[in-house]
Amino acid sequence: MLLELHVRNFAIAERVDLTFRPGFNVLTGETGAGKSIVVDALLFLLGARTGSDVIRTGADGCLVEGLFDLTGVPHVGELLDELGIERDDGQLVLVREMSSSGRSRCRVNGRLVTVSVLGRIAQHLVDIHGQHDHQALLKPEAHLTWLDLYAGEEAAGLARRVSGLWRRYRDTVRKLTEWETQSRERERRRDLLLFQLNEIDAAQLKIGEDEELRARHRVLANAEKLFETLATGYNNLRDGFGEGPGAVDLLEATAQLLSEAVQWLPEIAAVVELVESAAAQAGEAAHMLRQARDRVQADPAELARVEERLALIDRLQRKYGDDVAAILAYRDDIARELSSEELSEEGYQRLTEERETLHDDLVSAASELSRVRREAALRLEQEMAQELSALSLENAQFTVAISHVPSEAPDAIAIDGSRLACSERGIDRVEFLFSANPGESPRPLAKIASGGELSRTMLALKSLMARHDAVPTLIFDEVDAGIGGRTATAVAQRIARLAQSHQVLVVTHLAQIACVADHHMHVEKVTAAGRTTSSVRTLSRDERVLEIARMLDGTTSETTLQRAKELLATQPGKPRKAV
Repeated sequence: MLLELHVRNFAIAERVDLTFRPGFNVLTGETGAGKSIVVDALLFLLGARTGSDVIRTGADGCLVEGLFDLTGVPHVGELLDELGIERDDGQLVLVREMSSSGRSRCRVNGRLVTVSVLGRIAQHLVDIHGQHDHQALLKPEAHLTWLDLYAGEEAAGLARRVSGLWRRYRDTVRKLTEWETQSRERERRRDLLLFQLNEIDAAQLKIGEDEELRARHRVLANAEKLFETLATGYNNLRDGFGEGPGAVDLLEATAQLLSEAVQWLPEIAAVVELVESAAAQAGEAAHMLRQARDRVQADPAELARVEERLALIDRLQRKYGDDVAAILAYRDDIARELSSEELSEEGYQRLTEERETLHDDLVSAASELSRVRREAALRLEQEMAQELSALSLENAQFTVAISHVPSEAPDAIAIDGSRLACSERGIDRVEFLFSANPGESPRPLAKIASGGELSRTMLALKSLMARHDAVPTLIFDEVDAGIGGRTATAVAQRIARLAQSHQVLVVTHLAQIACVADHHMHVEKVTAAGRTTSSVRTLSRDERVLEIARMLDGTTSETTLQRAKELLATQPGKPRKAV
């Protein structure tokens, strides 16, 4: 509930401090006095988008502050906890200020927040109905919201289930559609990868094979020259140079000769060891050269096979990697991709199965929600007939038309043999139809309802919705548009009844409505020193009599004053509370 409102330099109001009470609060004043300033200031406080033109001329900025009692609205406390904002003994202080540069700053219980967060909190505190709501009543897209609110928690629970199922169903359909759209490209890619994998696997490559083959190729390509070189080396070590003995024989003979001289010259024993060692090493070298020579043979067939293998490896390297290791790494990559593709095929099947399951669940939930809405629509029509009759629209007919839209879209759902458009709000399209006179078929409100009829229809809806709406404070701006006389009295009675369960603030120019209020505030415009200022103050009992008299016929004659006193003494609609 709104307890206090403090306004500084907003529009033409320099300073306004208001205290609100439970029940029915009314705001009156001469035309042009600035009655809408209070409503506009509240809209600003509650997060409405606006510019710096709301700042009073000559001021550096404006400020609006509201104090709210959170009793009876525990969900607001839960929202504050979610946002990390401290509670303050069951009260909430909202502050919004704007500088001349257009920069806005918002605070909730002293903590800076964004405008969107401010609006998120405020929507649970105050519901403001003004002329813009008349326009909303003309838009069918808003009618479904009202019907669900009226239908209550059963519809709300089903609507949440439908919304969740629809989002999952839509996403699954989208993924499947994307898969099917891209299937041709994936098939081409798969064929390419399979070809590459088979080509690499057929080669049966081994890491290091290319280096070994190139080394073998060098041997085979130079086999004759290499054989001659090895043979000559062996001959030089074993068979001698020309006709003479080989190096090994010479070293062995030298060692034998020197060993005989050791007895006379012991110091050459070391020389003998060196020569003997050289002879042994030369002999080993000759043995190795002979083995190498015997392995080197010209083999044109093997050379051809090696060259063919190297040509295959070179071709694969040009396509898949710089060496055999790189080719095999690429092979593993495409094998994984193909495996993933197979898994994706399995994923496609899972998505298809999930789509069918979600479709069936969505059909069930959307059908049940539609049933609940249709039952609620019948109740709403009956109650609206009573409300409109009480508001001097005895012959009015209010109808809730619920329809479905055929669709062949991928995300349409099949119900009773028909494919229907669905959204996160279900399959229903809702529109309120209205007929004010007997014999006329109900038609869309936008086509036939007058301003007064719209005002009363909106009030009737608000009265019914208030039973299901947890918002504690309702504000009606110009709810009396296009009405007067007996109709105004009926409107006053309905607002008074609404004020028994909600705090209500009404901006009005009708005495029949103002006299029913529990708490009367008056707006007046004052011009001084070339500046115009609007001020708001709470009226005393005597001042209220004068204001009601002015509202009746613009005078304060004895007759009018007496009529104002009678109206205030016999308020219709609810027990009188002290002013």
